[in-house]
Amino acid sequence: MSTYRSFALCTVIVVSLTIPAIATDYYVDGNIGDDSNSGLEGFPKKSISAAITAASSNDTIIVYDGTYIGPENRDLEPGSKILTIQSFSGPDACIIDAQGLGRAFNIVTAPAETFITGFTIRNGDNQQTFSGGGGGGAFFIHLSYCTIDNCIIEDSTGLNGGAMLIRNSGATIWLAPRKQYQLK
Repeated sequence: MSTYRSFALCTVIVVSLTIPAIATDYYVDGNIGDDSNSGLEGFPKKSISAAITAASSNDTIIVYDGTYIGPENRDLEPGSKILTIQSFSGPDACIIDAQGLGRAFNIVTAPAETFITGFTIRNGDNQQTFSGGGGGGAFFIHLSYCTIDNCIIEDSTGLNGGAMLIRNSGATIWLAPRKQYQLK
């Protein structure tokens, strides 16, 4: 093999290893979605958890307006993925209702940062003891980084930390409408 061909082959291999992955937008629509869909535009998932499962790091999950209930829309765990989970129109139009049966989000031991923006979180409940991860009716953030922006938290309770429990973590919290701690 000539020196030129060897150089060209090495260059192609190095370049292909350094091109970053392209982020993908996944969509959720509780009215017309189906969790067997791809989640891509025009083929939305029905539940937020299905979109989290489909997504990879650096992807964005866009949740269309509506009220999201049921086990597939509570106790949401992004895991080790860097994700943005955002509503389509903001907290007045997009609600995650945990129905008093769990939290909205569990962000636990995630080495990556999670961004959550534009939701009303309602009826979160967690009454476990602290050693069991208890507290934080709407959010439990432990050993993780999370930014919560433009969210409203209503009627959420926890044994420790009614709305949220942040433990050994870095979190930036901006609750809607960017007033400090608008907790109900």
